[in-house]
Amino acid sequence: MNKLVILSLLFGLGLANLIKREVQSCLDAFQNVPNPCTNNPEQKVYFPHPTDVSKFIQCDKFGRMYIIQCPLNLLYNPATAVCQAQAPIVTTHAPSVVNPVNPANPCTPENLVAGSIYFAVAGDNTRFIECDLLGHANVLMCPSGLVWNEDRLSCVYKFGSSGTGTGTGNITVKPGSTTINGLKNPCTRETIAAAKLFFPHPDATKFIQCDLWGDVYVVSCPSGLVWNQYSETCASAFVNVGSPSGRK
Repeated sequence: MNKLVILSLLFGLGLANLIKREVQSCLDAFQNVPNPCTNNPEQKVYFPHPTDVSKFIQCDKFGRMYIIQCPLNLLYNPATAVCQAQAPIVTTHAPSVVNPVNPANPCTPENLVAGSIYFAVAGDNTRFIECDLLGHANVLMCPSGLVWNEDRLSCVYKFGSSGTGTGTGNITVKPGSTTINGLKNPCTRETIAAAKLFFPHPDATKFIQCDLWGDVYVVSCPSGLVWNQYSETCASAFVNVGSPSGRK
């Protein structure tokens, strides 16, 4: 009887130790894992887990990492960045981490948090930089005939010092005019001082733009668009833009 009791106790202790080791092993896959997202010059989003091929690491734009479990019976494939049925992939080393980033990239976490995602390209006003949510700087071209205006964060017409970024419509210039086809020139000193540079035209497919010297420009919206005075832009006639009442 004593032998039976002793054997039962030994078996119980062994089973408890086994369960404890399994729990510890399970927890280890989510703890003490080096973060490859903090110094990530290539701005990668996914990394393999250093010790468990059934998991992978995902980075966010702030350098935080998330350990994600693949679905049952699937393993992470770093070549395709997906979980799939395959032979185990042995990972012997944690992802290499090297210091620093491109100092010319304006897509910093601080700018992203502040909502600043558009920037000028030094020395080339026909292009601009757009940041994505991961901090990548994408260089884009303005439409033909337009240049980047950092104050309006938009591509604008080249004349004057401002513009609308409304597209590539045609421009009719009336420098120094007091009337436009019988209409009074709205580009007065008062309107310019108040920074009111855009006005509707009787033809909804056009609008009036003033420069800082009081010259007036009749601009045609791109094909299929009409002028929206509320948002000061050319927009689809079938889409309400900006107006709180839902009307243009």
